[in-house]
Amino acid sequence: MILPISAIKVGDRVRKDMGDLSGLAASMKTHGLLHPVVVKADHTLVAGHRRIEAARLLGCKAIAVTVVEVDDLLSAERDENRERKDFTPTEAVAIGKLIEEQERPRAVEAKRVGALRTSAKTSRADHGETPSSVARGPVRERAAAAVGMSAQKYTQAKAVVAAAEAEPEKYGDLPSRMDETDNVYGAHREMERRKDSTTGRHPVHYKKRYQKTNDIVRRAMDSLEGICATLADVRAEEADASEAPAWAKALEGSASAIRQFAKRLKNVKK
Repeated sequence: MILPISAIKVGDRVRKDMGDLSGLAASMKTHGLLHPVVVKADHTLVAGHRRIEAARLLGCKAIAVTVVEVDDLLSAERDENRERKDFTPTEAVAIGKLIEEQERPRAVEAKRVGALRTSAKTSRADHGETPSSVARGPVRERAAAAVGMSAQKYTQAKAVVAAAEAEPEKYGDLPSRMDETDNVYGAHREMERRKDSTTGRHPVHYKKRYQKTNDIVRRAMDSLEGICATLADVRAEEADASEAPAWAKALEGSASAIRQFAKRLKNVKK
């Protein structure tokens, strides 16, 4: 859907400083808008403020948008809709927050109703409640499922976005890095490193004389983190039964090689 930029209600956003938009604008000019802006049905902006500002720099009057409604996403989650469009991690966080805001009061009410039922030993029918009116499962997990993430991945992505909003100078690059690589775990790990280190870099990088080896290990670790995060969200029972044994054997071999290298690293003398 194409929407006039002037029709999008930006509102009072947490992020005031858009940072340098020239790179994003150049990318949009060359490759187009890879990820549409996300808005609600009333055109309130959910995610994509920097994309809007970059589009303005390019002189665009309209922009592609994805319209989301919480109830529709939750319905898709209930129906296990596998055709739902994947969101970037930051989009998923923004949309997940909307879902949590809507579902939290329902969860509180469901808990209250459940307590009443328990104390009074009455049936759901006696209270006029139907299964659809009672929130199923923790709000965080429902939000995560609705945007196509595991609960752990969603929680980590939320932490990265929150850190960037609270301290943009220290963590502001991580959300875009997370979107570009779709490596939520890696961005979250980097956030934790920066919290614990004044330099913001892992000790493996401190000694320049070992830089080549360190770079190789670092790239391997980043790749493995992305692979592990991806596999964590895969339902193994849906794998091709004819291919599964070979895949399992190959993965076991890779895991063995990784374990052996990890042992060698533990024996490295300081």
